Amino acid sequence: MAMNAAVQDEATAFAHEGDDPQSFMHLLEQGAPWQPGRLRYHHGYELHLITAPHECAYIGDEVHRFAPGSVVLIGPRLPHNLVFMRAQGNSAAAVMHGSLLLRFSDEPMRRGMEFFPELRKAHALLERARRGVAFAGLGELVAKRFQGVKAQGGLARLSEFAALLHELTQSTDYRTLSSQPCRTPACGTSASSAHIYRTLDHIQSNYTDALTLMDVSAFAHLTPSAFSRQFRKVTGRTFTEFLVGLRVAEAGRLLLCTRKQVSSICYEVGFNNISNFNRHFRRLKKMTPGQYRAHAELE
Repeated sequence: MAMNAAVQDEATAFAHEGDDPQSFMHLLEQGAPWQPGRLRYHHGYELHLITAPHECAYIGDEVHRFAPGSVVLIGPRLPHNLVFMRAQGNSAAAVMHGSLLLRFSDEPMRRGMEFFPELRKAHALLERARRGVAFAGLGELVAKRFQGVKAQGGLARLSEFAALLHELTQSTDYRTLSSQPCRTPACGTSASSAHIYRTLDHIQSNYTDALTLMDVSAFAHLTPSAFSRQFRKVTGRTFTEFLVGLRVAEAGRLLLCTRKQVSSICYEVGFNNISNFNRHFRRLKKMTPGQYRAHAELE
């Protein structure tokens, strides 16, 4: 199951039946529909309460495993997918729901901080979410707050959300999930940045192909030098660094979730020789592909 099949932009939410469609937060009781081989991203935040066993979680440029009861916060435009284990009888193409989910928008939070100093306490949390954050020991508390958000309306609902946000900001038992953050676009994104975001989608859908700087610059309708400047401004990385990171992340997932040979994985994710693959993998993961697989099997 290759993760480069497509990238799904989920700007709109599948809201709880009682939600106001204009609300900046939406509770999804059945979680998000997870499709195999498909990266997802969104323009706001997703707070997941994991409710089902899963094979692996692909977040940014890293692969993780979470137990039911885990709490995971994923920030804007951070590609991810949770590959949930299937009940017997489900077909390979079935869509799974494996988490309770609260979505909330980015821009209202950022603008709110301009007017309400109290909201600024959440700034560090939202910045960490750009890399993805997993919290330990908060499953029962988050489940209770989710029920409060579901049951309440108006200011009482906002109060439940604020209490949940406060508890997340106070937690010290957490870990970040991706080595590289996805930068949050500023309000009023420029036309050139919009070109870069569309090109990011293109890269994330085709990174196993022989993409070059000339190819992606042409796709963005920019010169290579202009593209390189804008790309680094938006992502914090060069095009080559970003491309290699995606390939190594997918290689990590395949090492964890399949028994394919390292050499097969090397070519499947887009590298053209094993020595180049091993060098980049070791640089980013701090161990060889074989050590990475063995380490995961011991956990």
